[in-house]
Amino acid sequence: QGEIFINLKADGSIVVNDRQMGIHELQQVLDRVATYFPNGAVVIRGDNEAALGRAISVLDCCRKADIQ
Repeated sequence: QGEIFINLKADGSIVVNDRQMGIHELQQVLDRVATYFPNGAVVIRGDNEAALGRAISVLDCCRKADIQ
């Protein structure tokens, strides 16, 4: 419970809780979190070289899971 930190790396990888995952796996994780912790929060952090498109994909996952 609490905040989930999603880290975007310069190489396009997504890391959550020290675990690298793809965008589909991230969506599954966020869907589960939204079910069990409906008021949860997400903090998205990115390397300076992280691609904006990847950040938008992560934001889309959050939106679909109804997580802020």
